[in-house]
Amino acid sequence: MTESSKCSKGANQTTHDERHRFWTEQALNQFGFASNFFFLLSFAFFTFLMNREITKNLLPFDFKLSFSFSKFFFVLALVVGFVSIVYGALTVLSRLYDLRLTRHKTYVRKRYNKVKGGVLCDGDINIDNYSFFKKINVLYKSSISRAHFIIDKDIEDQQLLSEKFKDLRINNLLLARLSWTTFSYQIITLLISLFAYFLSVLF
Repeated sequence: MTESSKCSKGANQTTHDERHRFWTEQALNQFGFASNFFFLLSFAFFTFLMNREITKNLLPFDFKLSFSFSKFFFVLALVVGFVSIVYGALTVLSRLYDLRLTRHKTYVRKRYNKVKGGVLCDGDINIDNYSFFKKINVLYKSSISRAHFIIDKDIEDQQLLSEKFKDLRINNLLLARLSWTTFSYQIITLLISLFAYFLSVLF
């Protein structure tokens, strides 16, 4: 028996689906843990900076004083540390609404199958051309409105359903991409903040 024949008999489509579902769940759990961990770490480090004695001496600012590398890098650590917190908050929120849309998408599929007895098809969607600010806009709209949600009467109109379901999938993908992007930015800005604080101590 050849190796290829062994492979073909070793796993069927159901097995691959189960593996994909398992590892997807593992990835989501680990991502959720990591995003929460680094958000708390960014917040804790920023709190540490705010409680330093040098922070109390930053204001009022006197332009007559000579330039201080120590204060410069400390202020840089403060500013970038705050930016890291913002990115962390965006990561948590985008992931929250991403999961919310994923749950709704699953409900729509289940409802469509019950009403129409069919399956909603998934076509390929390319979101590479969507800007970062477009993703932020989707997050904002998702947090204040349910306009992109599909209600039961929408299922009766196949054309309307197809359009709204495609928009739902696009928004879902954009939020998922946003959460990974902001998570990366959060880690980068946190590292910059830590390095800036280290330099402020050296000077």
